[in-house]
Amino acid sequence: MVIISLGVIARSDQLFSAHQERFMESLTSCKPMINRYLITKTCWIIVLLIQAFSSLTMAQDEFVKKPDSLETGGIPQIPISLAKAVTPYTTVYGLSLAGWDPEKREILVKQYTSSSVWIHRISSPGDRQKVWKYIKADGIYDVYMSSKSLNIIYNKDVGGNEQYQMFLYETGDNKSKLISDIESSNTEFVWSNSGDRVVYCRSKSSEGPGVSLYIVSPSDPNSNKPLIKSQGNYIKAYDWSPDDKMVVFCEFISQNVCRLWLLNIDTGQKTLLSSPRKSAIEYFRTPQFSKDGKGIYVVTDFNSKVRYLAYLDLATKKYTRISKNTQWEIDNFKLSPDGKTIAVTCNEEGVSKLYVYDISTQLESQVKSIPFGVISDLTWHKNSLDLAF
Repeated sequence: MVIISLGVIARSDQLFSAHQERFMESLTSCKPMINRYLITKTCWIIVLLIQAFSSLTMAQDEFVKKPDSLETGGIPQIPISLAKAVTPYTTVYGLSLAGWDPEKREILVKQYTSSSVWIHRISSPGDRQKVWKYIKADGIYDVYMSSKSLNIIYNKDVGGNEQYQMFLYETGDNKSKLISDIESSNTEFVWSNSGDRVVYCRSKSSEGPGVSLYIVSPSDPNSNKPLIKSQGNYIKAYDWSPDDKMVVFCEFISQNVCRLWLLNIDTGQKTLLSSPRKSAIEYFRTPQFSKDGKGIYVVTDFNSKVRYLAYLDLATKKYTRISKNTQWEIDNFKLSPDGKTIAVTCNEEGVSKLYVYDISTQLESQVKSIPFGVISDLTWHKNSLDLAF
């Protein structure tokens, strides 16, 4: 197995070194008095605020103007001088994994700037990236590549208004096409296995609170239609069944409570896979169909104090624990394309550890020599041997 890692570990505790004293004085002058822990938490909020404010016009009194899309409380005004001083930290653009080339043994990585997204190819570990595609647009939030066609769905807002519009970028002619309307916010796109449809999250003020599930064929914006209307909760799809007839999604009731559902795309029928009791305190995340479509792998805390990887048999509704580690929580996992191996990341004292689980033998082994840090974006090559993250 070849492991390709793209990792950046940043020391954020030095971010305010030049301005910490000034901020401590302004924060501690707020009433009621707050302790150093809350000051640290507030500094993190200020980092996010400065990032959000950086593209906005500054107020005449030399303080940053708060955008209408943000609500704040107990945070002092941010001097323009501080916003300028942290600009080098908020405009550092790293690389993140976009996926694998469907034909070549090359990874694709994405690099965001304030006005564009660059997608590069890397042919082998240690090689320099080579520019493949360049999407010029302000406010791009994320890009989602189809593993079949290499076409790209991306979303963007205007001036930080968080109304994310959906665009199709066709890599054949390098042109972008608006798919969504201008009144909704669209996120969390999941391509079908065949690469012809996308399930995604949509919210719209005229449709009430919560986030609903929609489906669209990117080549035909008029095909856009609702799948599941939210009752005020956050709904997110994660995976398509191998035959593209079903979608598994989570309905988040709170930060620690979630329901797991199965949805028939053609009929609209949904089946509850988690406990039917409304009082049940259960959590589910990142469900993925098995290769044969008869079961679902999912991270859950069902009947456990820690979150683990389980297999849910769709016929019997029985959960079988997969992860052997009972002390540390499972962060994420990814099933290989041939359905024989699962890559699993475990949070061990804040550091990601990578394990590989063989489904046939039920043996789990740790991948050694992984750089110290946090692992994300586990992505298998179609050969089921190479793993990038």
